[in-house]
Amino acid sequence: MIIFGWGKKSKKIADIGLMRCKNCNNISGYELRELSRRASLYFISVAKWNKKYYLTCPICDAGYEIEESKKNMVLQETAMLPDNNTALNIWNDLIKFINDNFSDDKNSKENILDFIENKLAEKGYKKDDIRYVIGVFYQEMIQNKK
Repeated sequence: MIIFGWGKKSKKIADIGLMRCKNCNNISGYELRELSRRASLYFISVAKWNKKYYLTCPICDAGYEIEESKKNMVLQETAMLPDNNTALNIWNDLIKFINDNFSDDKNSKENILDFIENKLAEKGYKKDDIRYVIGVFYQEMIQNKK
């Protein structure tokens, strides 16, 4: 008895940071995924062809194809970013700190960001990871004002 199969398979390659999805409009930790056609023999992949790379939203599964030549550039640009879970945890804590502590306009922007950075660092997050998420948050605030 020979067991043979074929089909498509999607494989996560890396977390690539926080982005707003054009489809569902949520901020989420995007993934770089490889989609390929495969053939298998006895449940072992023996051939892979027609590889394509996508940036995908884990909330709505929308995928945006990127050229294979850009895959390495995306990986290099995102190599030092926090993993998606850490980035999303910082994002949620950032929103909570702002809502809890800065509903009025008494404090300057620098004082607010210093306060938030220090409070998040107390929770054990790395300062570089915090600064990355604050940067994405700040860009989102600018985009939403337009």
